[in-house]
Amino acid sequence: MSYVIDIASALPTLFADFEPVLAADTRLRLVILDGRPDAEVSNLVGDASQWMQAGDSEQVLLAIGESLSSLESAWGDQASLTVEVASLLQEFVMDTLNTTWPMKSGQGGVAEPAVIDSGPVWLWPDGPTPIGQLSR
Repeated sequence: MSYVIDIASALPTLFADFEPVLAADTRLRLVILDGRPDAEVSNLVGDASQWMQAGDSEQVLLAIGESLSSLESAWGDQASLTVEVASLLQEFVMDTLNTTWPMKSGQGGVAEPAVIDSGPVWLWPDGPTPIGQLSR
């Protein structure tokens, strides 16, 4: 059955990095379409079939507020899903704050989300930091 899950529950390490820079009322959710939608999915997505890729039995959407984006990554590939969502949220944060983000103070350079050794990381010019550890 299709369902909606908050980013804080679905990808808690990713949420830990973004929580300090998002407005408190920003709703971040993943919509997993894999069958008959429940009421919450229907209210958010409308006609779920229009989002399904031909030949796929699952489609994941990112909901930022009421805005939806279709994702390439599957729910079962947590590392790729985390990086894809991080990239979209990074764009959202940079547009909202009108600045580059995240930045290391004194070192310059913006981190890009990537998968390295099967794990999601922020890739800095001087090396990676695991996603979820920006505040450290």
